[in-house]
Amino acid sequence: MVRSERMQTVAGLAKDHEDRAAQALAELRRQYEGSELRLEELQKFQGEYQQRMETLGREGMSIQQLNQHRRFNERLGGAVAQQRRVVEEMKRRIEQQMRSWSEASAKRHALDETVSRL
Repeated sequence: MVRSERMQTVAGLAKDHEDRAAQALAELRRQYEGSELRLEELQKFQGEYQQRMETLGREGMSIQQLNQHRRFNERLGGAVAQQRRVVEEMKRRIEQQMRSWSEASAKRHALDETVSRL
């Protein structure tokens, strides 16, 4: 195998690597959008629940009902906090994958340039 053929093979492998990195990045972005939507839904539900709790509080409720609502609201707050952490982790993973894709792309372009000079 002559040098130009070997370099074309290497350039093809680099393109495959870049394509896989781009696909992984696209998948992470889809997951991020889903996790962000889930966070928005949780926050909206939490706001609605708090309004409902305030309305019920004005109308009067037993201590037991108040405690149940308070416990549920605390769990809901925990779910919101957990989902925020998921969103932040997804952002971090996207940034990391963007760097991987960028490196793979730069390597592929450099190999393509080398192959075109042979």
